[in-house]
Amino acid sequence: MAGQIFGEIANPSIRVGTQKWYTVPVSILAHAALIAAVVIVPLLAAEALPKMQTAGVRSVPPPTPSPTQKLVLFTEHRDTLTYLQG
Repeated sequence: MAGQIFGEIANPSIRVGTQKWYTVPVSILAHAALIAAVVIVPLLAAEALPKMQTAGVRSVPPPTPSPTQKLVLFTEHRDTLTYLQG
C-alpha cells in the first residue's frame, strides 16, 4: 500500500529532459518566424494600402472663451484662494 501511495514520486511516469537537443532552438526559430510574419510583413506592405483622402478636411477653430471664465493656476500661494473667490 505504501508503495502505491508514493510510487509516482519515487518513479515518475513523466520524465524531464527526454527531448532531443534541437527541440528548443527549433521552437525559438519557429516562433521568431511567426512573429516576423505577423509584424514585419504588414509593415513592408504599407504601399498596398489605399491612400487617405484629405480633400474637404477643414480645421476646426478653437472655442471662444467666455468672459466669466477664469484661468485656474494650481499654486501654493495664499492669494490664489482670494483670486478664485473674487
